[in-house]
Amino acid sequence: MKTVKQKLEYILYKHGLFEQQARKIVDLAIPKINELSDDYQIEWDSDEDVYQEDMYNFLFSLIKPEALKWIDENVPKAWYRENFID
Repeated sequence: MKTVKQKLEYILYKHGLFEQQARKIVDLAIPKINELSDDYQIEWDSDEDVYQEDMYNFLFSLIKPEALKWIDENVPKAWYRENFID
């Protein structure tokens, strides 16, 4: 089983990032997401089943801008860049 954090890394991986890149981006995004969720604490290290798929879609929507920023700063010509544009 994956943790919540690992599942988000996997979602990024499925969108074209390498595993190491996905881990880096999730690590960068977590503090920003935690700031947005004032009264609610995301359980990053809990089993992935703690949240339904809708929550992962929501979290991915919050991570996408961070991923795009990271891609533009580090690999701007990456083929998978388009996967992070709305």
